[in-house]
Amino acid sequence: MKNIKFILLLIIVFMIVSKPFAQTILVSGNINSNTSWSADTVKITGDISVLQGITLSIEPGTYIESQGYYR
Repeated sequence: MKNIKFILLLIIVFMIVSKPFAQTILVSGNINSNTSWSADTVKITGDISVLQGITLSIEPGTYIESQGYYR
């Protein structure tokens, strides 16, 4: 029983410590230079255009969330 309490305590401490490092970015508009999204969450808040010849990379584990119906 003591082991379970200790493990739960470690999990809670880890969640509290790791939360401040979570990163969310808001994006909209033109992407006119090579860009990499590596934040925890990317919230799309308007239409996005990736200009010709530009590369948009989305890192594994990045959550993309649309805040509306955009193109």
